[in-house]
Amino acid sequence: MEIFNILEEKWDVAILLDACRYDSFASIYQEYLPKGKLEKKIGASCTTRWLNSIFQDTYPEIVYVSGNPWINSVTSEGRFDARGKFGAIFDVWEWGWDEDYETVPPREVTKAAMMANEEHPEKKVIVHYLQPHYPYLTDKIPREVKMHFEGVDGRDGRAQNLVSDLSIFINEGLEQMLGRSRFWKIREFLELETDYIEEYLWRTYTPDQLQEFYEDNLRLVLSEVEELLDCLDGRVVVTSDHGEAFGENGDFFHPLGTKNPAVREIPYCKFEF
Repeated sequence: MEIFNILEEKWDVAILLDACRYDSFASIYQEYLPKGKLEKKIGASCTTRWLNSIFQDTYPEIVYVSGNPWINSVTSEGRFDARGKFGAIFDVWEWGWDEDYETVPPREVTKAAMMANEEHPEKKVIVHYLQPHYPYLTDKIPREVKMHFEGVDGRDGRAQNLVSDLSIFINEGLEQMLGRSRFWKIREFLELETDYIEEYLWRTYTPDQLQEFYEDNLRLVLSEVEELLDCLDGRVVVTSDHGEAFGENGDFFHPLGTKNPAVREIPYCKFEF
């Protein structure tokens, strides 16, 4: 499945909703963005695969407003090195992080997007909201459960060391070999504790509850997008890097390399101002 390349399209501002599946967007977006022209595209299986597929060169004409720590100007750690790739990076994930919710609220990204558009009127702008991606803003997760952005300014909630690197490597290998749900069921059967947010959510809620939380997150971010659009001129698109699964074909969230349509089908919505 070939990943849709947003750089081949014409736009002045591209708004990225992290983990936004096509069908959820299609059922909700007209409540907030009734003038948009919606198309279905193919995304990646996760953010870092999307980043590495799309941004293989340098893009001085683009300013990146980032609520997601994978796109940052401060480190080469992690799975995508954004340093030097863009004309500027607004590290909203660094100053706008909410420790209670373990995410960047969409309001912080909106404010930074308005600032970027004002400071760089001659450049194209990508605005990367973390929502509708978990954590869900309508339900606080326990403090011991973290978003794991390994190596990015401590945003994973723990220090990097050889032991943690080895643990991550082993767990990711077993998850891919056994399948995500089977691996989690084995861990649950063995009564192993987890601080990993996806496994925590899978253990705690039903698929219907997860999708309800997810779509609440989508509504929250779409209300911010609606406000942002009022401040923009030119060609604007709203899209995503990947979708999200809630049990379809046995998948949950966005397993690495999956071809599940719930994860791979994303919205591409166009506006002219």
